[in-house]
Amino acid sequence: MSQSLHDKIVETFHVSPFVHEEDFLLKFLQQCLLDDEKAFQHYFDNGRQSASRIKEIILRNQQPQGISTIDVENFSILDFASGFGMVNRHFSQVIPQAHVEACDIHPKAIDFHSQYLQLKCHASSYDPKKLAINKTFDVVVALSFFSHIPSQSWLFWLQSLCNLLNEGGLLIFTTHGPSSRVAVSEKFIDKGLRFYFYPESEQDDLEKKEYGTACAHPSFSMKIISQLPGMHLSEYKQGIWWGGNQDVYVLVKKSVREQGLLPAFKKFMRRNLSAMTD
Repeated sequence: MSQSLHDKIVETFHVSPFVHEEDFLLKFLQQCLLDDEKAFQHYFDNGRQSASRIKEIILRNQQPQGISTIDVENFSILDFASGFGMVNRHFSQVIPQAHVEACDIHPKAIDFHSQYLQLKCHASSYDPKKLAINKTFDVVVALSFFSHIPSQSWLFWLQSLCNLLNEGGLLIFTTHGPSSRVAVSEKFIDKGLRFYFYPESEQDDLEKKEYGTACAHPSFSMKIISQLPGMHLSEYKQGIWWGGNQDVYVLVKKSVREQGLLPAFKKFMRRNLSAMTD
């Protein structure tokens, strides 16, 4: 990065301008744009845009418009599968009231967060059952993580991330959907598929069978989400992330009282409907 671009980024975004030399997202942009300055500019523009969108999602899903009950003036957020902090470095400017931590599988990303972004970064794992984060958060964000994992991993990872949420908290995640470039190029909907996975991604250092490229039809996603008894689907939008390439899902963790009342309410409704039809 040139000194002039370094100064421009600091002046424009007021965040750390340092990017790790192994940042796979920057490398991907450099390959696509073939211009280092444009790649750096896009890296920071995209990070700021994503941080701003996360803020909008958090705010519009609060009561009374939504059902989340976190304190938007003082809340915690975990950026899961954070990479080298393309998005979370912007949280200090976009949502300064948030207490931010990160989580990633790359040791260098963990060190980078501590040294250059002044953020605690937890170590992730290929196995969701081995995710060792001994605290909970009001918001968990997983951008472009479910766009890389195979179908058999979805439920286990969603359960693990939901377990990290406080009552009334939000899980925000994205994945390739019907309008993505993956869906168009692979014609997975035309083939009658609801999920498509192939063992390749921009991250060559990860196990390909565990982290490749995935595309999920909303019907597949909804079926998995329906198996999370403590969660409520608060929002779904198709193709609004990463240049229209990924869908976003927003889940809210129900209170213990809600989880207890819902089965009783369903039983009450079934009993009364049965009585009406007798």
